[in-house]
Amino acid sequence: MASPGPPERYFFGPFELQPDKRRLLRDGAAISLRPRAFDLLVALVDRAGHLVAKDELLARVWPKTVVEEAALHVQVSGLRKVVGSDAIATVSGRGYQFTLSVTTSDDQADRASPPKHNLPFQLTSFVGREREIAQLEGWVTANRLVTLTGAGGAGKTRLAIEVTSRLVGAFADGVWLVELAALADPRLVPQAVAQALQIKEQPGRPVIETLVDYLASKRLMLVLDNAEHLLEGCVQFVDLVLRRSPEVAILVTSRERLGIAGELTHRVPSLTVPGPDDNLQPDALLGYEGVRLLVDRARLLRPHFSVTAENAASLASICYRLDGIPLAIELAAPRLRSMSALELSQRLHQRFALLTGGSRTALPRQRTLRSMIDWSYDLLTHVEQAMLRRVSVFAGGWTLEAAEHVCSDEEIESSNAIDLLASLADKNLVSLEENDGTTRYRILETIRQYALDRLRETDEEGRWRSRHFAWVLALAEESLEPLGGPDQAPWLDRIAQELDNFRAALTWAIEQRRPDAFRMALGISRWWVKRAHVAEARELFSRLLDAIPSDEAPLDRCRALSAVGNLALRQNDLDEAERLFRESLALTRALGHTRGSAYGQANLALLTVTRGQYAAAEPLLEECVGLARALGIPYLLAVILSNLAIVVHARGDRSRAAALFEESVTLARGADDSFLISQMLSYKGRADCSDGNLESAEATFLESLTIARKLSDPLATVWALERFAELAVARRTPKRAATIWGAAARMRAEIGISIAFNEQEERERAVAAMRTALGDAAFDQAWREGSAMEREEAARYALNGAPGGV
Repeated sequence: MASPGPPERYFFGPFELQPDKRRLLRDGAAISLRPRAFDLLVALVDRAGHLVAKDELLARVWPKTVVEEAALHVQVSGLRKVVGSDAIATVSGRGYQFTLSVTTSDDQADRASPPKHNLPFQLTSFVGREREIAQLEGWVTANRLVTLTGAGGAGKTRLAIEVTSRLVGAFADGVWLVELAALADPRLVPQAVAQALQIKEQPGRPVIETLVDYLASKRLMLVLDNAEHLLEGCVQFVDLVLRRSPEVAILVTSRERLGIAGELTHRVPSLTVPGPDDNLQPDALLGYEGVRLLVDRARLLRPHFSVTAENAASLASICYRLDGIPLAIELAAPRLRSMSALELSQRLHQRFALLTGGSRTALPRQRTLRSMIDWSYDLLTHVEQAMLRRVSVFAGGWTLEAAEHVCSDEEIESSNAIDLLASLADKNLVSLEENDGTTRYRILETIRQYALDRLRETDEEGRWRSRHFAWVLALAEESLEPLGGPDQAPWLDRIAQELDNFRAALTWAIEQRRPDAFRMALGISRWWVKRAHVAEARELFSRLLDAIPSDEAPLDRCRALSAVGNLALRQNDLDEAERLFRESLALTRALGHTRGSAYGQANLALLTVTRGQYAAAEPLLEECVGLARALGIPYLLAVILSNLAIVVHARGDRSRAAALFEESVTLARGADDSFLISQMLSYKGRADCSDGNLESAEATFLESLTIARKLSDPLATVWALERFAELAVARRTPKRAATIWGAAARMRAEIGISIAFNEQEERERAVAAMRTALGDAAFDQAWREGSAMEREEAARYALNGAPGGV
């Protein structure tokens, strides 16, 4: 179907706009407008009463040309002088709206005709989705069957009405809304359509036949709203009409597609909302549709409500935690009448009790958040309901393999998981995404919380939480070996994808006092710092240590104590690290666990190095070297030798240090542990740099950073980058040093690791020297430039100054 052309004439106030003749009249007299101004006026008047986004205006008035927004402001200012300052409203940060009442030549010709639609007039403004509306207008006029799917409360009905209200002129016989929500019998779909079209039934003749005869010669659009509970009846009706009525188009809203040949399906997404790491400045927040909707509806109750620096973070949190679901946001807004944004945000864990009291004119299921999801849940089969409840134990998504392991039993066989997930996806209760050939399933947090509530009602939460915990624990243990090998990057990425699942499993294990959760500690201590913040892992495992009686799972407890001690060491909490290390060592000795004791002694020796107590550290390290050699632990031996090398180098024995560094690198290569190799090279190169062997140091740093880059490992990257900064200091290139330091400082902040205590004084001296050489302003600017770099960009910057770098 072709899109309709613009009307021949527009009338507003004393003006008449003639697009076909490119002429504007005022009281019959022509007014001169420049071409751009004329095109802009047509674009605004054509969408009178609606927001027209800046991007859309720029594309329409300056097609295929890149111009600044200032050009648009100039044209708008000029038009206001012609048609009146109140005729064009500015919607801050978004676009413009023509506010005068506009009629067309078509309107005037048709005033005596009956209305060509039954679309309801909306009492609240439509917020957002500007590009989506433009896209849908094209799809709806070019395709005979379009279905808008999406989760309950996603705004399918409101979007359908907004789109079709703009297309009334495109269909000679109008646009007709058929509301199906209150209908219970699929066989009554034809009667509902006949009622909307005001077609009377003929005695002794099926309604469907009367309808088909009527529609055969019509050019109109039907909007079948809320079809999900009447799919069978809608499919039969739509199929028959499309086959026998060539000029009829149908737009359907449903939580599940019809599944008819030729059906174009569009999943209505949630509104855009700010993420936890996004810019929360008031002006930036208003760029998100969810925030604009919340503010718009709040102003209906508090006219002076606005986004401020004080409430911005809370408003962002509300919209994010409600998943950008329009209905949920609409239900939240009235609460701002009696509580602050902060108070509302803090109470969203009780969202189903809190978000009630919708419009009295709304459908019953749209008056509370819970009843909205009840409607979808009740349409599921018993087995689909069970699957939805079970997948609610996942956090942050899951794979098919995970669902098969966690959710299967005698009721749901693992082989049926894929079909059940596909069915839930068809009904828009879960979503899926594909990345590198692996499909990952996700669920909106609001729906997840609902499903968890349903799971608790069945008294089965403990069973499926336990299954989820067992799957996470198995994944942690499976990762141990590959995370100490040459191909760590894929495993780091895989584990990082499940970070939310690890959090959920650990939190549950703490609540249930599960000592087997200690077995996660070793694996998590290897990767958590590389993909998340150290403080979080330390806090979780500290809570676990406090929750589990000290006499349970003693060997696993030793490992957990050691892991948390190393996390404390990363944060320079040296006294706490020592307490944890000593408790771990005492336990391993009591258990007679020689290997564990060796690690415990090594931890205390490394702590002494970190404190800068090199004289005391040397004999401790020498003893640990003997233990590691005797027990045949290459990883531990490499770490101890490199630290012993640092100590003897600092105490002036450079030749011995060089031999120790060389042996540590050889051992790391022999262990085929990429992270360890990068770390040992970093230590070795640092000694070379301080000795003035800059070419050797640079070659070593180059290999270290190249490995870190391949691993996509932020910890290894930080160490390697800081070595390049030290090289820049040695070569007296202060801007380069400051830039790299800035990049490294950002990465340290992101993962929560501090500069080792024994390195801080030397770093401070180097920074002060480079600041003096460069000057405060230039140094600070270079640091800021570095801190703005992403990890890969920073690595490329460092390598670009190195021979053979990329």
